[in-house]
Amino acid sequence: MTVRAIAGLTALNVLLAVLGSAVLYALRPKTTWRELVRLVGVSYLLGVASLMVALSLLIVVGMPVNLLSTVLVGAALLALAFLLGRRRRPAERAVGAEAPLLTVWSAALFALLAVCLEAVFRKGRLQGLIEFDGWDSWGPKAKALYHFGHLDPHFLDGLPGGSYPPGLPALLATGLHAIGSDDVVTLHLQYWFLGLGFVAALVGLLATRVAPLLLLPFALVIFVMPDIRSRSVDIYGDLPLGFLVATAALLIALWLLERQQWQLPAASLMLAAAALTKREAIVLAGCVVVSALVASASRIRRDWRPLLSVFLAAVAATFLWQIWLWAHSLPGNGPSGGLHFLTDGARAWDSLHVVVKNLFTFDLWLLSLTIAIAATGLCLLVRAWRLAAYLASLIVADVLGCTVILWSDSNLQLTDVNVVSRLVGTVALSVAAITPLALQGAWGAEDGRRRTVAAIRRPVWQLGVAWALVAAGAIAYPATLLAEGGAKFPSDSDCIHAPVAGQSLLVVFGHTTSYAEANRLRARALALGAGPVRAEQDGCARVRVSVAAASATDGERIVRRARAAGIQARLEAPPSV
Repeated sequence: MTVRAIAGLTALNVLLAVLGSAVLYALRPKTTWRELVRLVGVSYLLGVASLMVALSLLIVVGMPVNLLSTVLVGAALLALAFLLGRRRRPAERAVGAEAPLLTVWSAALFALLAVCLEAVFRKGRLQGLIEFDGWDSWGPKAKALYHFGHLDPHFLDGLPGGSYPPGLPALLATGLHAIGSDDVVTLHLQYWFLGLGFVAALVGLLATRVAPLLLLPFALVIFVMPDIRSRSVDIYGDLPLGFLVATAALLIALWLLERQQWQLPAASLMLAAAALTKREAIVLAGCVVVSALVASASRIRRDWRPLLSVFLAAVAATFLWQIWLWAHSLPGNGPSGGLHFLTDGARAWDSLHVVVKNLFTFDLWLLSLTIAIAATGLCLLVRAWRLAAYLASLIVADVLGCTVILWSDSNLQLTDVNVVSRLVGTVALSVAAITPLALQGAWGAEDGRRRTVAAIRRPVWQLGVAWALVAAGAIAYPATLLAEGGAKFPSDSDCIHAPVAGQSLLVVFGHTTSYAEANRLRARALALGAGPVRAEQDGCARVRVSVAAASATDGERIVRRARAAGIQARLEAPPSV
């Protein structure tokens, strides 16, 4: 963790936003500079999705995924998107929609949102790779691509979740290249950038459609929901999957109301990237498209083809990775027992019960689903049929889709709240993204008409106070760091504890960067007859190989024997001392 590492990762994500802006320009040639700024979150997610799809394609065809190939692919995508947008750009000058200006109250919400995002940044800046899937699956894949440029089939075969698609590990490996080393501590900040991009996309898409005091609380609640907050920077695949699927679901909701041509292609790209993130994405993508078809019942003859094409993009991405798995004789992404799960009716009912109970747990998702159901009812009251049908269908379809996922995999423990919450988190994110649109629809005009929020000019003093509040929120974290004497950047030595007289001791044979290396060192230590040698995480994304010493004299004796055998052992205190 260094300033240079953070700067490198920041530069990468800025470049992803630039790439996504070119993609947005290609899909929406009439975009003005003002709209491009407002939609920067959408652009960023489009850039992330484009790079994930492109790098996954390189992996499947057997080309190396290294710094050079990533730069070349990114440059090619940027040039192609820009030229396509330039070719399609109309001759007349477009007029962009104007977002509402800041008020004192909306500025206060923006300040709270900034403080919330800064808190997530602070968590990610110093979080080690200690969680299970991050250590066992996502982290090793990213490191393999960073060091070797490819994923070895034998390596994946023995890895938990080895059949998961390579899109997210490829993105994380690109982050490691930007950092300049396999620094998995700084890598957690990549998830902060993804979360920031999702919140910016939500605000940007709805800023001209939903009143600020209605929109901003839902943007704020994203990282206030306890389960999302607790996993906000964990190196898992669940939150990136949720961000992509939820943004695609919102884009489709807008398409149902506005019919803008760029919205469905953008949603298709994000669902394709979601399918290259986790295998359950294909089910969740199907839920989104089925919900859109239900909402389009009155014009189904016109809408089924474009909506089906959105789902086919996710299917194509899934099939792309499935081809690679088949070619290397690896297990596929379907249920391990085939369709035999269909005969287990008891597990089906239990799965449905667990999903519904989890979604209505206040300590996990607050009242997000309850408010979404209420918004659906309000839309029905004012006859906003399409929004009501879409949101209601999405909730039902997602609940059933999550039920099928849990039902079909007997290896998933239904009593494990962590497993269930990580799955249904996508549902919570999706309803949080669409609910403000539904509430504005219930407040606004007839269904089907584009809802815009007028920009009302405010007195200069009000604007001054509003911007002062936003600035106060933005500088809260830097000001805290300065008050504490500046940012601290821990090193590996911070996980090495000096022995304390009269306290328990460890003879540490070494700190390794992988369990494979640790097991080899452990075998050498066991040959010394030193006792039960353990290999365990040290809290700094490494594995400590050690044995407990009965006394300082006993520990020094083991150290001398180890050094005579070529092992640079030393005495340390256990982490709790």
